Amino acid sequence: MKTKKLMLFAFRLAVVIALASVAALPAAAQDRDDHRDHLRGWERECSLRTLHGGYGIFVQGTLVAAPYYPFVVSGLFTYDGEGNVSGTYNQSVGGGISAGTAEGTYQVNPDCTYSAELTLSNGSVVHRVGTITGEGMQQEIHIVYTDPTSVAFGTLKKTPERCSLETLKGDYALFGQGTIFLSATSSIARATAGILTFDGAGNFSGEATGNTNGTSAQGGFIGTYAVSPECEVSAEITVTSGPNQGLVLDEAGSVTGEGESKEIHDIFTTAHWVFTDTLKKQR
Repeated sequence: MKTKKLMLFAFRLAVVIALASVAALPAAAQDRDDHRDHLRGWERECSLRTLHGGYGIFVQGTLVAAPYYPFVVSGLFTYDGEGNVSGTYNQSVGGGISAGTAEGTYQVNPDCTYSAELTLSNGSVVHRVGTITGEGMQQEIHIVYTDPTSVAFGTLKKTPERCSLETLKGDYALFGQGTIFLSATSSIARATAGILTFDGAGNFSGEATGNTNGTSAQGGFIGTYAVSPECEVSAEITVTSGPNQGLVLDEAGSVTGEGESKEIHDIFTTAHWVFTDTLKKQR
């Protein structure tokens, strides 16, 4: 009899525990949902402080007035986390090369949309809007220009805190495309892909395949490079083999990311070229 009572008590206790567990499930699920909603809200929440430090920029676009020249821009911009931004840039507009500075203000909304107004050293005022993605060294700003003079888009990516020649060492995959102006009204298209190796001491070499107006050829090249503490990059390239042997080209851009996500975004600063390159770290 005593054993039966104990078994009956154990059964009733198990039922009570099971019912209590079932009753707790909706509350636990709600807690998880509330936690996820909180995290989602935190991830979406942006402010002026979201943007702080250096960002490399690269832009491609086209002027909307005749002769409708294409243009490319590379540079380095610094955000102070309080609504102010300044920077330096190089650009090629229809093969005409120029450099300048920019200062302005920016806004960031809680949903991580972004806008900025910049006054350039040549007196022009430009406006851009976009969206902030990622965080830390993976943070990017994807932008479009809203001025009536051009149709352009670009990206800003976070730069390392400090750079040197040793920042660039090892193999990088390279790819780029653009236009070479033969005259003010005549141009040809070009694209390249290849591998480049930096030695960490100011020298590099590589090979690439280029397609110029439908004709493809391989060639080798060597060059020298410089890197500023702010992660600006400049380089001089000499083609050593292939149909363009002897050609010398200049580049300017910036280093972004770190480790395996490290990249270089640059433009050719040689007259008559409207060309942009991206190099991505391999090993």
